[in-house]
Amino acid sequence: MTTSSDAVLGVFSESVPRRAAFEVLESTSAFVKDQVSPELVTAATKEGELNRFCKDHFKETCSRNENLGSNKMSKIGVKIEEVKMVVEQNINRVLQNAEDLEAVETKSEILRQDAAQFQRRGENIKRALWWRNFKLKCIIALLVIVVLCYIFVPIIAKM
Repeated sequence: MTTSSDAVLGVFSESVPRRAAFEVLESTSAFVKDQVSPELVTAATKEGELNRFCKDHFKETCSRNENLGSNKMSKIGVKIEEVKMVVEQNINRVLQNAEDLEAVETKSEILRQDAAQFQRRGENIKRALWWRNFKLKCIIALLVIVVLCYIFVPIIAKM
């Protein structure tokens, strides 16, 4: 809480509700305005010199707000905050999973296209090898016929 002439700073645990933290800051600010004069502040030359003026107020404020964690409303508020955090984490996970799913879908589509192209190339290669094999068999058959003709034609001609 700040005004033109004072500043009050408080560090609170996450388990302390915001409303309670602001109440402590407001009461501390009001106490400093009412009880601690500017002359006392300017006269303070050593660290901790103003402690004697504030010690009782801080003890009272702390004891009054000490059981904030055991208050039912604050417990419910803390649980609500925990549930909100869990829900936020779950939402973030769902969004991350959706992004991951999109990436997997994209990769699977690419793989599907590559598989189709691979299959086409495989069929083309299979067809080319079949023709090569057919040509080779025809050449071998022709050679066998030529060799047989070379052997049997002179024998038949002699008879």
